[in-house]
This record gives sequence, C-alpha cells and structure tokens, in this order.
Amino acid sequence: MIWRFWPNLFVDVSARDYEIGRQPRTAGKFLQHYRERVLFGTDMGREKFIYQGWWRLLETGDEYIPGRIWWRYYGLDLAPDVLQSLYQGNARRLLNWQ
Repeated sequence: MIWRFWPNLFVDVSARDYEIGRQPRTAGKFLQHYRERVLFGTDMGREKFIYQGWWRLLETGDEYIPGRIWWRYYGLDLAPDVLQSLYQGNARRLLNWQ
C-alpha cells in the first residue's frame, strides 16, 4: 500500500539481521511481498563469516542460530526468486545494469 504512493522507495536489510531473525514468519512474508523493493546490504565488513551468517539466516530454515548479539535467530528459508531479487536483481534494475 505505501509503495503505491512512493514508487521510488526501496529498503535494505543491512544491520537488521537481529530483527529479521527473531520474527522469521513475518519477515519472510514481508520480503516475499515486497521482493521488488528490498536490497541486500551490510555494513559489517567483508569477512567471509559475515556473509555466511546472512546466507544461513536468509536461505535456511535453521532454528536457534547464534546471532551477533545475545538473541538467537531463526532462518527464513526464502524462495529462490526472492533471494535472487534480494541479492542482485533489484540492484541491477535500480542501477540500470544489464
């Protein structure tokens, strides 16, 4: 609904792993519904373990995942089309990359 009024509004998931991982069903539905408006982003560095944590959170249905802070996370088990949009499709479209 809000997207109808602001067609240029996009969001990213950077620094939201602890919120997404604590509400996997709601976050999964949100990411599925708005998959054309959400970008993957992180400001936590380029170390391999950072990305492995994100991949586990977004791509698996794992439960009780150790998180960055004291909360435990639950995997979202997102569909391949949502992951493709999140990881690269939306950025390519926004930046007009072929």
